[in-house]
Amino acid sequence: FTYFMQQGVVTINFLDRLEAYGSVGYFSSDFWLRPSNDNRARQEYETDQKVTFGGGAKLVLMQWGNLAFGVDGKIQYASPRIKWVTVNGISEPTHAHFTYREWQVATGLAYTIDLLTPYIGGTYSQVHTHIGKLQKDVFSFISFREKNIEKFGLVVGCAISNGKKFDLNLEARMFNEEGVSASGNIKF
Repeated sequence: FTYFMQQGVVTINFLDRLEAYGSVGYFSSDFWLRPSNDNRARQEYETDQKVTFGGGAKLVLMQWGNLAFGVDGKIQYASPRIKWVTVNGISEPTHAHFTYREWQVATGLAYTIDLLTPYIGGTYSQVHTHIGKLQKDVFSFISFREKNIEKFGLVVGCAISNGKKFDLNLEARMFNEEGVSASGNIKF
């Protein structure tokens, strides 16, 4: 299962301790499976690009000089249409839909050194997908659900910021998801 999201985020900061944020952008996905109750081989699915939205909050719980400890909670939702399904290498027509829901909580430590703030954290996430409206004459089932097996993950990153007007963040995620992200912020 792979997905790609590109989003814009609006963040409101309260006293440099609490941030509430909302995001909107687009989501697309492709995935494959081999159903255990079906004698068919590999089934491949691809969605179109559709609007995704989410939100969350970050809270700095404790700060000792340049060292900070905080928590983060967020949700994400998307519901694109499935463009095509391939069974055994043969494309089948579809009017199926796909729903993606994720919630995640995280905690982490960060240490500021001049313009750099490296950080490390742990995450716990629940991802649920639902595929529905598959054709009965083609598939042995008309809908199915998936969820993530690995719930716990590791986050490692570094922010570059002058603390006032801008920041650039690079982050890698491991174990429960494999991802690399880059983000930038301009503060008003």
